[in-house]
Amino acid sequence: MVKILTLFAAFTLLVVLAGYAQTINVHTKDGMTIKYDIDNIDYLEFSPEGSANDIEGAVDLGLSVLWGACNVGASQPEEFGNYYAWGEVETKNYYHQYNYVRHAGDGYYNSIGTNISGDANFDAATHILGQTWRMPTNAEARDLVEKCSWKKAIRNNVPGYTVTGSNGNQIFVPAAGAYIDGDTLSVGIGANLWTSEPCGAYDVWCYRLYTNSEGVQIGTMFGFYGMNIRPVCNKPGGDIGGGGQGGGDGWVSVNATGYAPYYYCPTTGTTTPSVKVATSSIRAYRNSSTGAYKVNWAGTDYPCNSGYNKLTIGTQSHTATNSYGNTVVCTDYYYLEFTISN
Repeated sequence: MVKILTLFAAFTLLVVLAGYAQTINVHTKDGMTIKYDIDNIDYLEFSPEGSANDIEGAVDLGLSVLWGACNVGASQPEEFGNYYAWGEVETKNYYHQYNYVRHAGDGYYNSIGTNISGDANFDAATHILGQTWRMPTNAEARDLVEKCSWKKAIRNNVPGYTVTGSNGNQIFVPAAGAYIDGDTLSVGIGANLWTSEPCGAYDVWCYRLYTNSEGVQIGTMFGFYGMNIRPVCNKPGGDIGGGGQGGGDGWVSVNATGYAPYYYCPTTGTTTPSVKVATSSIRAYRNSSTGAYKVNWAGTDYPCNSGYNKLTIGTQSHTATNSYGNTVVCTDYYYLEFTISN
């Protein structure tokens, strides 16, 4: 009853104000001010429980996922938050290849997968904030670049960018620069936000969203440099990572335990990493109508079965020396191994 009366009062106020004002300013608890043009407002309604508004710090910009109001490690939108090397979940005072967790020596780097979004072992957003939050994929970051407007702004004396979605909602991204070696550079000039994907499984170059004098774009940078992370979360009851069906269309969650994806080379009989790492980031679902199963890893759904599964979710090639001393091209299989229990 309270919601109905409040909604009626809000609608009445909207009608009254229409003759005097051009915009409505909504001041949120996280300090943001969202402006709405009255001429573009059709009607007002309150979101039910379980909606995007129930995820604290989540902002709906009209995209496939919800975006965090702050960087990981920050409590206010204008705060820089923490700097992380790609694939690391702890901060440090010096960011260089020689203290990078993936550095294998002699210019080589270990693989931790081709998409670490949602893997608490390597995704700082999930590690710090919990399973609701994760690093954005390339596609999700590109949506933020291409489907939102970016304008330079200053918030509480901090230079940055106001990012406005198609629905009028906004987030603020501070120009926090990057942490290179032992210093922060380009502070107040540009923003750098990691995505969850490297250029290649063994590649030191990783993707980022960054701003400069030419605007905002997706590019690459050495993964051992320290950059910010702006987390995302899935819309409640909606798609998972922009590709899954989540709790809609008859899909309900079921229990799943397993390991983070790993590469296996049948030529050498080795896995990368050498020891399988247990993860709690696997999400599994059963369709209550059809009885089908699927698993979601890093925003992508894969059909599967109840019980034990070992899925090939990718491949890559590398050279190795066989038992005859010859150099051969090997195919590594990217396995996702897990067990589903109802």
